[in-house]
Amino acid sequence: MLSMLLDAGAEMDDEMTQAVFWTAVAAVEAAPEDSPPPVEVPRLLHHVFDADMRLLLGREKQATNVTCMQPVEEGGGYGVIDDDLVAVPLRPGRACEGGDCCEACSRVLFPSFTSEAEADAFVKELEFSMVEPFEQFSLQKCAFRDTRTTLIFVRLVERMRRVLAHEYGLPLSTVSVLQTFVACFMGANDKQGGLHSDESTHEEFHYSCVMYLTSQHDDFEGGTLHFSDPAEGATGERVLTPLSPTKGSAIFFSSGWENIHKVEPLLSGRRIAVPSFFTTQPPPEDADPPADDDAIAEQLWRTLIAPEAVADYRQFIMKWHSLLAPGR
Repeated sequence: MLSMLLDAGAEMDDEMTQAVFWTAVAAVEAAPEDSPPPVEVPRLLHHVFDADMRLLLGREKQATNVTCMQPVEEGGGYGVIDDDLVAVPLRPGRACEGGDCCEACSRVLFPSFTSEAEADAFVKELEFSMVEPFEQFSLQKCAFRDTRTTLIFVRLVERMRRVLAHEYGLPLSTVSVLQTFVACFMGANDKQGGLHSDESTHEEFHYSCVMYLTSQHDDFEGGTLHFSDPAEGATGERVLTPLSPTKGSAIFFSSGWENIHKVEPLLSGRRIAVPSFFTTQPPPEDADPPADDDAIAEQLWRTLIAPEAVADYRQFIMKWHSLLAPGR
């Protein structure tokens, strides 16, 4: 069965892609507890990741170009939020500390980054797997708890990584995952944080993505994402540009001072999002690259599917590209 599915990988439609993914998940779950999954599993996953990207490129997107910005004072403007942040003098250009970013900055919204069914399936698995604090359930925590949820999580983040490489013209091998987690907020609260930019908060964050698993007005009230933009023709003044979260959508943006943003307090309901942050710093030199599908299956099992220590999971993050997009 697994070998037959491999033959159709290059031309899979959405229904076939979902079937192949769940077949791979089932094969992983059926493997003996103390051994790697079948060697066909990595190839099936690679076909799924390729098909996901090809299908996504045929969907609607909304791109807004913005001027890249960085502090006038080199090395300044870090670790500040709210009024102190908007008071930082800026000049055009990328800071991109230690990386090699695209010189064009933007925000790109995919209203249907996932289908509603795909989003609902992830939420269903998360309800089984998540442990407190719900507002920050990381992929690392997931990897130590449940294989099924972990593989869905990784699939969606790999889709984000490929979108960023495509939209900003970056070699896929240079786009590395630094942090990704599920943020689940319930009921009225103001824990969303103040006005900030991701790169000014963490200088190694070069690109950001937020994927939404619930919809404003249907699942929650409040919780709007606002970008803070310079007002036209009014020096020093700023306006807030709102984005209403909808289930299955994802917003991608360069992480610099051109995309200062905040999330308004949640008023009611349950708001679930997946913030993810990427760097263009090449991953560390891989001293032991997987030589074939057997090696990829073994390393996926040891570092992601059945890690025994945090160091194992960190190996997966370091080898993310070579394990999930070999040969690229």
